[in-house]
Amino acid sequence: MIPVCKPQIGQWYASRDGGAIFQVTGLDEAGRSIEIQYVDGDIDEIEESDWVVMSLESIEEPEDGPGAIDDVEREDLGYSEVTGPATAKLPP
Repeated sequence: MIPVCKPQIGQWYASRDGGAIFQVTGLDEAGRSIEIQYVDGDIDEIEESDWVVMSLESIEEPEDGPGAIDDVEREDLGYSEVTGPATAKLPP
């Protein structure tokens, strides 16, 4: 394991105190935050100022890591289902 300096999208990290395991999924440079997804599938953000003081190590991808990320439900994406044909009429 290598000490963490800068977050990298796609890299997995573990807390050195035996806590969280997560993958960096995005960087919001304007908002100065790091988007992450925990191995159990939960999504979160870490402020850049918090990242630099966290005790983290980069790790290899966990065996069950990709399953948690790939198992996204349609409802979680914010889509709505269409239940019938469109009935709106356009003006002439």
